[in-house]
Amino acid sequence: MTFDGVCLITEDVGALTRFYAQVLQAEAVGDDTHAEVKTPGAGLAIYARSAAQRDMGFTFDGRCGTGMATFSFSVADVDVEYRRLLSVGVSFVTEPTTYPWGWRAMHFRDPDGNLVGFRTRVGEGRTDASPDAQSEAIETAGDSAAVHAANRTAEVEGILDFMVELERLKSVTRKSRPVGTGRYENSAEHSWHVCLSALVLREHANDAIDMDRVIRMLLIHDLGEIDAGDTIVYARQTPADRAREAAGVQRVLSHLPAHTQRACMELWHEFESGQTADARYARAIDRVPPLLQNLHDNGHAWQAHGITREQVFALNARIGQGSTALWNAVQARLADGVERGILK
Repeated sequence: MTFDGVCLITEDVGALTRFYAQVLQAEAVGDDTHAEVKTPGAGLAIYARSAAQRDMGFTFDGRCGTGMATFSFSVADVDVEYRRLLSVGVSFVTEPTTYPWGWRAMHFRDPDGNLVGFRTRVGEGRTDASPDAQSEAIETAGDSAAVHAANRTAEVEGILDFMVELERLKSVTRKSRPVGTGRYENSAEHSWHVCLSALVLREHANDAIDMDRVIRMLLIHDLGEIDAGDTIVYARQTPADRAREAAGVQRVLSHLPAHTQRACMELWHEFESGQTADARYARAIDRVPPLLQNLHDNGHAWQAHGITREQVFALNARIGQGSTALWNAVQARLADGVERGILK
């Protein structure tokens, strides 16, 4: 029996393929549904979840990239590879360390969160075979541990700064008022509301969804409002508006480790484009609370901004792309609002 390959199931074939082609310095072939990274030894295939389910005839449940497996690659010199990957922005879980069982290894994560290890056998490809060299390797490992600890501390400091930055979302005022309060909602409240709503409505999604990714999208999607402010959804957004919001998201995320920044920005762009099942469901949920708030506030925001029933029905039809059942129920409530005269 021969072990000849691993296939990663993912929501983003392109991102994973580019990552592995770069870190492994290997050729990649394929498309947005299936790709193969050509490495010596066992093969590495990357398959889109939707395509894999269609082609194989069964469902891949759960979140892609659980982080519960490690992909190990033997390299000539792990320290050389460390410097190369550091130069292209890879963020490390562990830096090169010499272990008692005879390997010198480092670890980092791919865009889906899978753990990747590069390792060199002590004495192979290095001068660590002699007692003096082994002693030097141990000292180097100690230095690496100190550097790693310092880097971890710096990461935590950045995350704390990110947490402070998030406080500003609580002061971003939206256009509708929470039910029964008489005051305007802030964007942090909205983020909490849509996340909990997504959890309890998940069984009514049109397609199979990854709830972990949906929640992350909903938590991230309004971060740009810290800089750009909230704009009523019925206003036409210009390319300049979208660029300003994207720049705001990037600035807020800049406090985080590079790999976390990349993963969050990819989710933000996925939400904005609304092409995946997760994004369609997240965007559907995002639209519901403001509608309910207006229906329970005599159409306050609609009337204050001159929003017509035609606008409300046309724009919010996207709810049906994520959940037909939800849109049917919301439409019935909107129709009642029309009859009551609060949506004209």
